[in-house]
Amino acid sequence: MAFTAENSHDASLFFVLAFGAAPGKEFGGQIYQAYDAGATTQQIVNTYATKPQFKDMYPDTQTSAEFAAALIKNVVGNTASDTAKDQAVADIVAAMGNGLGKGDVIYAILGNLSKMDTANADWGKTVAMLNNKIAVAKALTEGGKALNTTDLALLQDPLKGVTEDFDTVQKAIDAAGSLTDKLEVLAAANKAKADFAAALDLNGDGKADGWTAANVQAKVDADVAAKGALVDAKVVGYSTAPTEAQKAALLAVVKADNDAAVADKQADLVLKNKAVADLGVTAAQVSQYKALAANVTATD
Repeated sequence: MAFTAENSHDASLFFVLAFGAAPGKEFGGQIYQAYDAGATTQQIVNTYATKPQFKDMYPDTQTSAEFAAALIKNVVGNTASDTAKDQAVADIVAAMGNGLGKGDVIYAILGNLSKMDTANADWGKTVAMLNNKIAVAKALTEGGKALNTTDLALLQDPLKGVTEDFDTVQKAIDAAGSLTDKLEVLAAANKAKADFAAALDLNGDGKADGWTAANVQAKVDADVAAKGALVDAKVVGYSTAPTEAQKAALLAVVKADNDAAVADKQADLVLKNKAVADLGVTAAQVSQYKALAANVTATD
């Protein structure tokens, strides 16, 4: 199924409604793939309503009235009268009482707003604001200004200043431009750090160890499995079914071991550097760095 202009509009609108954010490059790509695989907008909306980011905003513990009030506040703001907003909350509560889920409610709102224009007496300003937010969301999802992040706060920030005033659209896009540059720099820095860690030979076997987040996690899982197999009634802190807290603790230990080993290796490299004096590094600084690395290793 081809990704249409209507799909693009609906994807941006539902992300604005559900999260107050632009989809960005990553989520936008996921939505594109879902449409391409034949999913409907309603199916996609309901899928995203199960995601942790949505549940952080609208917890499962909310009553229908609490959800409705929070959703209308986030979506509408001050672009409609209290009377109109109160009626919208009541309509949502009634719909949920008839079996609609949160995703279904957002899809229904999407459909209702798509039928309205800026001349609507009750919702005209809301429609104008959402149209402007859709324009910003598309710009930050498709093309050269797309935000390459899944951090919801970063995807929300550019839309916070967008109102029913059309002038706020370009301001938001321009402001987000610097964020795009910063994200690209951060991604490059993270890749360089990962490449450095992967190239280290910490065990001295003459081969790069290839450290990655995945094999660190694999080592943790292996440690957990091994300790789980050696369970004894007298052993405190382990069980045949390790808890998430135990796994997290083990992961922290492994990462700390790796960080200490990297620091120690870096100190060795500094000591072996024949041009250390030319770099302006004093012998005292080298000794301090070496001692710090040794101290970190000793305390793991």
